[in-house]
Amino acid sequence: MLFRSEKQKNNRYAQEYVTHFTSGGYIPGIETEYTLINQIAPSITVEQVNEFLKQIISDKNIVISLTAPDKEGVTLPTKADLLAVFNKAAHATIAPYVDTVTNEPFMSELPKAGKVVSESKDAALDATIWTLSNGAKVIIKTTEFKKDQISMNAQGKGGVSIFPTSDIINTKVLTEVVTLGGLGKFSQTELTKMLAGKLLSVTPYAGAENQGINASTNPKDLETMMQLVYMMFTQPRTDQEAFDSYMERMKAQLLNAQMNPMVAMVDSINKVVFNNNPWKTRFTVEDLSKINYARIMDMYKELFATVKDYNFIFVGNIDPATLKPLVEQYIASLPAAKAPLKPTQAAAVKVNKGEVKNVFNRAMQTPKATVLDFYSGSIPYTLENTMTLSFLDQILDILFTEKVREEQGGTYGVSCSAGISRYPMNQTVLQIYFDTDPEKYAHLNEIVKNEIKNMTVSGPRAEDFNKVKEFMLKKRKENLQENGFWMGVLSSKYNLDFDSYTQYDALLNAMTPEKVKQLAKKLIDQNNQIDLIMLPEAAK
Repeated sequence: MLFRSEKQKNNRYAQEYVTHFTSGGYIPGIETEYTLINQIAPSITVEQVNEFLKQIISDKNIVISLTAPDKEGVTLPTKADLLAVFNKAAHATIAPYVDTVTNEPFMSELPKAGKVVSESKDAALDATIWTLSNGAKVIIKTTEFKKDQISMNAQGKGGVSIFPTSDIINTKVLTEVVTLGGLGKFSQTELTKMLAGKLLSVTPYAGAENQGINASTNPKDLETMMQLVYMMFTQPRTDQEAFDSYMERMKAQLLNAQMNPMVAMVDSINKVVFNNNPWKTRFTVEDLSKINYARIMDMYKELFATVKDYNFIFVGNIDPATLKPLVEQYIASLPAAKAPLKPTQAAAVKVNKGEVKNVFNRAMQTPKATVLDFYSGSIPYTLENTMTLSFLDQILDILFTEKVREEQGGTYGVSCSAGISRYPMNQTVLQIYFDTDPEKYAHLNEIVKNEIKNMTVSGPRAEDFNKVKEFMLKKRKENLQENGFWMGVLSSKYNLDFDSYTQYDALLNAMTPEKVKQLAKKLIDQNNQIDLIMLPEAAK
């Protein structure tokens, strides 16, 4: 018998059944497993763990594997070389590792607290809004979906669009590089040790027109999360040694990535679709020398210098009475002397217009054809249009699975994606992507194009439309029980001034095949179509 919990999702149960069927074992359910772990875990000793390790790691039944680039100039070690390295390590005298963990607090001195100066309610979304003394806003939605989850998103306007084109390379690695050094006086390694046993994450991001911090934790570790958020704004740390190590890792990764044939496809997409836009150019080994660590730290500080226009959104198992003093201590105290940043259109990536077909060849170990059909245009960014485009995307997924994969057996799958952008505003794209036998690509792509054309004339089949609508109605009910969904709804409203919630149900119930057909026609009739086809060198 499988014991159930009202907080468990269906896919967890499904995965347990699959594992039981394919690998055997029992499926007692999470309650029984929890009871057994509580009975067994306390009796396990360090000595037992160490003894077990000796049993599974020995000098018998050893397999040594080596992965290396297959290219000229690379000398691979012989079997004897590998055995010599193994034996040397096996007989080396190694002193026991001595760990050092500081007992210092994250913040030796707390900042001067600010205040919540006003409170209001968002009745439609059942949220509370606090306005802080430094100009920031805090939006709170308390839920009981997950007892151990609190999510936070802080976002302000600006983004990397405020920087000149000479900083493009720095922007591509900005938040990745900034986090290498840790926070305050603690390195990233020290922070990791200090946070052992705590359930939380704090991650900065910088988009084209906004920047902010995503964070998550549980009620127990909430104050620690808030301290790290404060430090992420005010105390990013430089660590040259960590940066140098990062550069070495990046160099090795980029050198290996260049051997992947898909690199040529990525380069072609930027050249043909985006007109060699520098904001879309692939990061290369040559770009590493253009990274300026000091400049990146200055850019980050500029982006996070003021929270005057920031929205801090909290969703989850939140007690407002507990949260309020923490907000006043760690968020209302953040700097706000400087004026809010203003995003520009400098980083907007526009799609080329017109009809283009680009066929090129690339050396491949495993010959295949890669096809990308790219339709674009301008359609107003509204909730109804984004929903209708989602219908079109999902209907095409069903259609191509049947027509291309099942009937033709020509590919493992055809991937469709579609969306309407806010940056640049109203830019709309529909992408169809698949891999296939080089001898079949032309025939399969003709099927794809004919089905898209037919969609603009006859619209979707009733069974496909009904299947998608049924799925979206079901998904809507599930989403209403997800913290991530409500975070998205609140972020859209308060960061983008876009209501993605109140009219959703009415629009979904009113959706028709005719609306899908008309939107498809409106997009395709703008006559912006780019075909990118990558073939192996031997193909004609």
